Amino acid sequence: MAPLNVKDIQDLDEYRRQLESAGEKLVIADFGASWCRPCHLIAPVFQSLADKYPNAVFLKVDVDQCQDVPAVEKVSKMPTFIFYKESAKVDLLQGADPNALESMIKKHYSENEGAGDESLVPGQLDLTSYISKSESECLNDHDEHPWINALEASEDFCSTMIFNITFNTHVKLHSILLQAPEENGPKVIKLFTNLALPLDFDSALGSTPTQELTFTPEELVAGKPIQLKFVKFQNVNCLTIFVQNNVGEQEVTRINRLVLFGTPITTTHMDDFKRVAGKPGESH
Repeated sequence: MAPLNVKDIQDLDEYRRQLESAGEKLVIADFGASWCRPCHLIAPVFQSLADKYPNAVFLKVDVDQCQDVPAVEKVSKMPTFIFYKESAKVDLLQGADPNALESMIKKHYSENEGAGDESLVPGQLDLTSYISKSESECLNDHDEHPWINALEASEDFCSTMIFNITFNTHVKLHSILLQAPEENGPKVIKLFTNLALPLDFDSALGSTPTQELTFTPEELVAGKPIQLKFVKFQNVNCLTIFVQNNVGEQEVTRINRLVLFGTPITTTHMDDFKRVAGKPGESH
């Protein structure tokens, strides 16, 4: 099922109603299927863009569950994105290319529609929706305030801790944002990428990190993104964050918000594109 700000289409009548009710708003329809690998790779991007451009209308069409719509629209490859304005088709994109998808949205997104909340880091996405929460964990988090709360901009109470964060696709990490109180927010953190084995606290203290960061109380309160050594974070599937201590040397470290910024790496192979209609070599 699609998230609340992405509408699942059940049939052709509903599809047409959505186009009509959108009026002058941009409509982006995502045609895919459960068995289409590129469709799964681009799905978090589509959701993130729906969050970023709230005044556009984002539709999701499963070509197996809703066969009449792709038949009318002559969709033959997946994923396919069709763009509409005032019920008229204005553009089409085939393939799981995040940058091309957002560029096309920007091309047709009117100024008076507004662009929603811009990313705090220009050109980079909030990667929260790319984190596989079921495969991620925090060692030594507080029972009453689990670490996952920090991803949702709510309060988190922990002592010295290790975050093991797994992404559902490889990403390029650009920046990290930590927001916390000045009296007991993190001071020194170590970042490790793509470790073969999980770290324990002793090995985290003695291991050389990909990058080490030291936060001042002022930086923690401001909650501004800190740029990483981008060249060292070009192909990250798992990020380990070791919070070594806090600014007030207290027993409990508190984090209010944790955000990672970057871009997903989507490697598209032409063999992954699935044909749903027509014959090989047929033009569209």
